[in-house]
Amino acid sequence: MDKFALIDINKFLNLFIKLLLVAYGLLALCPVTNADSLDYHIGVAIEILNQGKMPAFLGWFHGRLAGSGEVLNALGLAIGAEQFGSLLQFSGLLGIYGILAFYSFLEKDLANDGSVWREIIIIAFLSSPVLVFLVSSSKPQLLQVGMTSFAVVLLLEIIFKAKTDKNKLSIFILICILIMSTTQAKFSFFLSAFLIGLCSLILLVSIRLYIYGVLIGIFFLILIIFPSVFWKIKNFDSSMIDAILAPLPGPWPGVKSFESVLRNYRDSTLDFPLSLLIPNTFEVVTTIIGSGLFLVIFVKPIANLQTFVLSFIIIIFVILGILFGQKASRFFLEPFIWILISLIVIDPIKIQNLKFTRNVIGFLVILQAGLTFGILLLGIYQLLPGVFSIQSREKVMNQYANGYNLMKWTGSVLPKDAVLLSQHRSVALSERKTLSLDWAKFVNFDSIIASPYLKEIKDENVTHILILGEISKDSPFFGCIGNVIGKTKSQIAMRNPLAPKDHFTAILAEFRINNLSQCSNSVLKLK
Repeated sequence: MDKFALIDINKFLNLFIKLLLVAYGLLALCPVTNADSLDYHIGVAIEILNQGKMPAFLGWFHGRLAGSGEVLNALGLAIGAEQFGSLLQFSGLLGIYGILAFYSFLEKDLANDGSVWREIIIIAFLSSPVLVFLVSSSKPQLLQVGMTSFAVVLLLEIIFKAKTDKNKLSIFILICILIMSTTQAKFSFFLSAFLIGLCSLILLVSIRLYIYGVLIGIFFLILIIFPSVFWKIKNFDSSMIDAILAPLPGPWPGVKSFESVLRNYRDSTLDFPLSLLIPNTFEVVTTIIGSGLFLVIFVKPIANLQTFVLSFIIIIFVILGILFGQKASRFFLEPFIWILISLIVIDPIKIQNLKFTRNVIGFLVILQAGLTFGILLLGIYQLLPGVFSIQSREKVMNQYANGYNLMKWTGSVLPKDAVLLSQHRSVALSERKTLSLDWAKFVNFDSIIASPYLKEIKDENVTHILILGEISKDSPFFGCIGNVIGKTKSQIAMRNPLAPKDHFTAILAEFRINNLSQCSNSVLKLK
């Protein structure tokens, strides 16, 4: 009877896994409505196509965070594939699923009970609500997390299966390519790349292999990382150290404050690490990793060399992440996946004495998976119709893409050669050349330090400005605001049906570039 029950459980869990994968795939096909994507993940990609090179706008702070991920997004846009970025994230999810589902570090096959255990591990990953957020965006993260996860598997291969020096060096080369490539997509991957690379080098064991490993590392450092370093030095007057160690290099005003805001960003009002487990409100449920984190209690750091190395990397990552990183689920997704990989290493028979605890956590994981699946179905219901026709896409974007109707209105009233200065984030939706006012929140207009950003506005010959809220003496560039072209009340579009339906006022006006000296005293220093 127990055997048949076990078979039924296996069938149920396997079906659930397949349903989750299909749902994520359908969500990745939907139009892009994510706020960050409509700012710089797609906005920078559009500028790459327009300029034929990586854009270097000083004042677009979010845009300066862009990397190779936005280049891939540009490739998708070039062939008319708007969803290419989100499909890349889905491919990263599939890669991680493949590791958790099919890879084994054990020489013998898992027992039937072990098969259920592995399926619980897979569902713990797939049920993480934060994946809904990542798959539905063009944010370059899940693909890169998949690459670092594969690098971790290769690291364990050095320990377990690589018998010859040639095999060890071949694996080390592949690890270097994977981890260094991820750093060019997103700055935060430097932490995981450093830890994986350092452990890989140490595990080469012999002095002779150390020397080869260092030379290989230097070669790929020059080949993969240094080109972007030199680009940052050239475009942002940065030192080499700053270009390597800072997300926004260079001595530019406001960037340190912006970096501090990013570092201190919280998805939730709950304290860390509770914010990784539960949301403070249901509105932010897709910002958590969830109950899968409870599986950490099954990790046995000294069970074997593989689990020891993984535990070491995880602990150091978490410590450094807490000290210097962003306390958000997205940042700690990598060590969570490494925890799941370490659980594959453990023989399931060894956790039989924790069967009650395992069943309780397994129940929580399945319960969370049901919730996540429901959220996925809701997202598909809301967004998938947008892929079938232009009219349906218009309806979906109007309802769920913040700033879409505002930018459509702006494009309808502006002349074709207009250059827009925008307070609204969704610059990717603008039909005209648009400069972001990112910097304005971090720099005093009346200070000399604002000069570089004002000079950029002058050089780009801005003709119009989009202001959020009513015009007053506190409005940005009050002295440069000319004739008001129009005023509109726009709804803050949200994908979450539980979010409040707020509205904001936006005013489109002419921008008197010749009156720039009246906007800020610092402009006098531009001549």
